[in-house]
Amino acid sequence: MLHIRQRGKKGIYSVRGTIKVGSQSINVPEQSTGFTTKAEAAEYAHELEEKIRTNIKTGHTSHPQDITFDQCLEIYLINNQLKAGEINKIEILRPYFSNIRISDIKTAWRDFLREKQHLAPTTTNRYRDTIMAIIRCAANDLGFEFQKLPRKRGNDNVVFHLDNETRTLLLDCYSTHARPMFEIYAVQGFREQELLQLDWADVYFPNRTIDIVKSKNGETRNVPMHRKTFWILARTWIRANKPKSGKVFLTIKNVPYCDTRIRGGGTPLHKAHTLALKRFEQRHGFIPRNSNGKKMRIHDWRHDWASRCIMSGMDLLTLQKLGGWKSIKMVQRYATFSKHHEATALNKI
Repeated sequence: MLHIRQRGKKGIYSVRGTIKVGSQSINVPEQSTGFTTKAEAAEYAHELEEKIRTNIKTGHTSHPQDITFDQCLEIYLINNQLKAGEINKIEILRPYFSNIRISDIKTAWRDFLREKQHLAPTTTNRYRDTIMAIIRCAANDLGFEFQKLPRKRGNDNVVFHLDNETRTLLLDCYSTHARPMFEIYAVQGFREQELLQLDWADVYFPNRTIDIVKSKNGETRNVPMHRKTFWILARTWIRANKPKSGKVFLTIKNVPYCDTRIRGGGTPLHKAHTLALKRFEQRHGFIPRNSNGKKMRIHDWRHDWASRCIMSGMDLLTLQKLGGWKSIKMVQRYATFSKHHEATALNKI
């Protein structure tokens, strides 16, 4: 039988217990119901218990090799609230994994990789992590073991650096509407949606700081404004009649940019960036490329900013804090620029 109890300061109920059907039993480790009311938590526990009893009766717990990906997905959807990006990944995965038994998941994964050879290693690993999360959720509920899919190895340490002249010339190639946003990318290192979803309520002109409320790692961070950022935002604020709230940057149609972290979809500024690269190539005869030899992406402005921070003498911990990286490992790729900077400084003696 499953039991519920309140946990933590927020009073969210958790559920745990042991369910028996004949000689079969399953231990359910403690997990959050997500509810703060007893009635809703009890209903959640009842549905979970019925689901597990059904799986015991059909033999899924005693023969985990017969459990299919779709059955795991059903359990996952019950236990999790999905974001748009995850829903999109699942929709892409389902044709390859629907009705595939967990024991055959590696074979299906290899077939998927053959079909998606164009995907970058980091993108491939995101699909892999989604599959693992779905199977792991079902394994926790039903008590079976599973084999992990291998991660795809690749050059994840993409670095990018523009010289001062190229940086200035490229910024001149952006449209009048898009240029202020890319100028802030160049000096602040924000992620695209961190900038596009910036609200005037989170901009503090007196102490020249910005709150990034909804960052990738889920934590709010307060960052100082670069002097160029200050004047760009000040001009934009005055032209907008000094609002106290509302999105800082609007589309050419004067509406907020969509938050692709919620709705999914492509990059809102992709067209503006692509046109800027074409203008740059027409004027100067080449296109800036990253360390993988690929055309500069919008996100490479963030790499360029981080590289210049290190070359200016900033330590990795400060860079991690300003850029909002969750782990110091994520900024260690820029250490090569630190070594270059040290050698240059030494040769000046």
